[in-house]
Amino acid sequence: MGAINVTRTNTLNAEKFIKLVKVDSKALVTTCCFLVFFLSLSRRFADQLFGGRVTIKKVAADLGSSEPTLSRRLAEQGSNFDQLIDDIRKYLAMRYLDQGKLKLQELALLLGFSTHASFTSAFKRWTGKTPSETRSLS
Repeated sequence: MGAINVTRTNTLNAEKFIKLVKVDSKALVTTCCFLVFFLSLSRRFADQLFGGRVTIKKVAADLGSSEPTLSRRLAEQGSNFDQLIDDIRKYLAMRYLDQGKLKLQELALLLGFSTHASFTSAFKRWTGKTPSETRSLS
């Protein structure tokens, strides 16, 4: 299949696009909804990560939901609250490292890690590299 002209892509409706990329439409919608949910939580709770103040109770309340409902929705996506927070930390860590403005110790505290070592350990688990190695590559 040839390349898609970006300006033409904007005019395609969702149904044609789904047929074009041969994706299950229900799975695509579910994935897109979860991605939007994830990104909105990332922005909304980034400040609460500092000091480790993010709890499922607080997140559910801020979303106008109950803890069981939030847990069930995350489970439907094959995730859980701890995994979600871990994913948000990884996402934010990568963004902050790309910006290159913060010292690694500041970044660790900003993401709710008690020490630089615990942040480095988590980052290495996520990426296979240390934050310093990743920063030097960008």
